[in-house]
Amino acid sequence: MLNNYMLNGGNATLKALRNLPKNTQQDILDYLRDCPLYEAVTANEKDFILVHSGFNNFNKNKKIRDYSSDDLLWARPELDDKYYDDITTVFGHTPTFSYGEEYKGKIIKTSTWIDIDCGAAYGNEPILLRLDDYKEFKLQL
Repeated sequence: MLNNYMLNGGNATLKALRNLPKNTQQDILDYLRDCPLYEAVTANEKDFILVHSGFNNFNKNKKIRDYSSDDLLWARPELDDKYYDDITTVFGHTPTFSYGEEYKGKIIKTSTWIDIDCGAAYGNEPILLRLDDYKEFKLQL
């Protein structure tokens, strides 16, 4: 698990944490410890599941609470993966450019999921998505 964490930006995160005051480090760790693995929300009468990375080992008949933390934190969905038909899953973790150069700097929307990770960790411009109407907002760095 540590190796997977380090391969996914853990080293940069640990270096950044070391530069923070001890009480701020503790606040961040407390927040992460208490943070939910997913959140169900409704916007404009449409249902969404917000999760870090999508779902590993997805099964439409499996309850969300039955997924392990690894299933929700380390998934790398394929473009043709399908999730729930009536709930849109919104996640990051997999930079959209990893699906192909044509997706660089763009949010990917499929019929059942949306990947909002445009690669800000790699210096790309962050993009926010308003779920009410899918309007995108670019942040200038």
